[in-house]
Amino acid sequence: MLMEVYAWPSAVDFRYPVPHAVPDYHTIIAHPMSLSDIQRKLHELHYSSLSAFMSDIRLMASNAAKFNGRDSYLAINANKIVQHLQSRIDYDSTHQLRDLLRELE
Repeated sequence: MLMEVYAWPSAVDFRYPVPHAVPDYHTIIAHPMSLSDIQRKLHELHYSSLSAFMSDIRLMASNAAKFNGRDSYLAINANKIVQHLQSRIDYDSTHQLRDLLRELE
């Protein structure tokens, strides 16, 4: 699911951490987050729940809006990532529950 988003052209700006060379970014943004940070945390089994995973996705989007403005293309693209992943999680959760209930009948 994350790698699907990672491959999106609109996600290119979120694939890697913002470089320290970007003026003021690390002064304004206290907790930077990128898709590669999230991928690393997934591989290290850092997340104990989908909500913890989504919290980092939302942090990435919040950082984009805070630094670039909520109407910037970066904030808009980041929010599309949040919406897509949340809808996938919601869909999968709903349908897995339905499948489980069918098996119990």
